[in-house]
Amino acid sequence: MSPGLTYIALAEYRPAGAASRHSPRGDLHTDTGAALDHSVGGGAFPCPPGTMSRPRARHNVPVTAAQIWSEQTGLLVLPSGAAVRGRRVAATASPADFALLLAPGPEPTWPYRRIRWPDFWVPLDRADALDALRAALRRAHDGERVEVACRGGIGRTGTALAALAILDGLPAEQAVPWVRAGYHRKAVETPWQRRWLRYVA
Repeated sequence: MSPGLTYIALAEYRPAGAASRHSPRGDLHTDTGAALDHSVGGGAFPCPPGTMSRPRARHNVPVTAAQIWSEQTGLLVLPSGAAVRGRRVAATASPADFALLLAPGPEPTWPYRRIRWPDFWVPLDRADALDALRAALRRAHDGERVEVACRGGIGRTGTALAALAILDGLPAEQAVPWVRAGYHRKAVETPWQRRWLRYVA
C-alpha cells in the first residue's frame, strides 16, 4: 500500500423497501429500517482524501463523494469531502438515503427528518435543528446520500448547507460567501439567517 493514501472499501447501498413514518414533531420513524449489507470483499484500495465508503463492496475502484450520486445537480462538497445535495422540496430528484426537510411539501420515499423552519427565518427550535444537522452530517461522512430541501431551495437550504459546512470545520465567518460560491449566489437570504450561522459551531 502506498503511504499518504487512505485505503477503503467501495460499497453499495442495498435498500430493503423500507418505509418511513414521521410524527408531527418531525422525529424520524422507520417501520422496517433500511437493510444494509456491510460485508466487504476484494481487499483495500487507495483513495484520495475526501473519498467515501458505502456498505456492500462491489468493485475495487476509488469513488469520490460526488460520484455516489446519480446526478450532480445541487451537489455541494463539504470541507471534509462529503457531498450533500440542496434542492426545492417539490422538485423531482434522483434517490437519496436521507433528507432534511425545511418546508412543507412532498415526502420522499427515503428516510427524512423535518426541521420547523419558517420561510425567510431561522429554525424555531435551535437545539433540534442542530441535532438534525449533526445527524445528517454523520450520515454524509458515512457515505450516505444526504440532501436538504426547502420551498425554493435557496434561503433555508443555503443556510442549512452553510451550517453543515461550519459543523464540518469551516470558520463561521467564511460560511456565507463559501455556500454562495459553491451552491447558489443567493443562498442565505436574510440578515437573521446570517446571524444564526454565527452560533452554529
